[in-house]
Amino acid sequence: VVMADPDALALFKDELKHVDSEIRLAAVKRVKTIGYALGPERSRLELMNVVNEAVEDDDEILCALAAELGTDEFIDILGGATHATVLLQPLQSLAAIEEPVVRDMAIASLNHIIDSLNEEDITGSVIPMIEALVTGDWFISRISACGLFVSTYKRMENAEARTRLRGTFEALVNDVTPMVRRATAANILGFATVIEPENLDPQIIKLF
Repeated sequence: VVMADPDALALFKDELKHVDSEIRLAAVKRVKTIGYALGPERSRLELMNVVNEAVEDDDEILCALAAELGTDEFIDILGGATHATVLLQPLQSLAAIEEPVVRDMAIASLNHIIDSLNEEDITGSVIPMIEALVTGDWFISRISACGLFVSTYKRMENAEARTRLRGTFEALVNDVTPMVRRATAANILGFATVIEPENLDPQIIKLF
């Protein structure tokens, strides 16, 4: 049952701040219902503002939030793929969470959203997001960035943007943190399958 507007958003905000984690979890799992109640425009503006403030919680709740945001249904609630870039900010925050389960779910959701975006959005929003993760203060965000290169690269045709992305990945290959280099090794095969053979950097080939 969809609640009457404007009660939907007010109740949602209250439940997200509730001391009982089960109530907060239930609220997160109803986020699509709230979106339907608000409609696309208010969901993009008001609901996403609330979501962006909700990225600090228990791991189970954050994992559920990451899962809800990365669905075709939620993209449709926001008005379709042309508006899906508003999902990048909260998922970027979740991709920098220490708990691996939360990060993995955020990365999976980001990859799904990236698959729905056009090249302009990839170049204007996704690549800067990846670069922000790569230049983050903590190595955790660099690990997460490694899981976004395949979906991003294969959605682009612009040669300059592809060169930029390959250079970013090469920087991760040479990262000083062993866990980051391990993450590049885990993703190198998938990335190599979408890179043009003539653009496979010798540094990347040496990892095979």
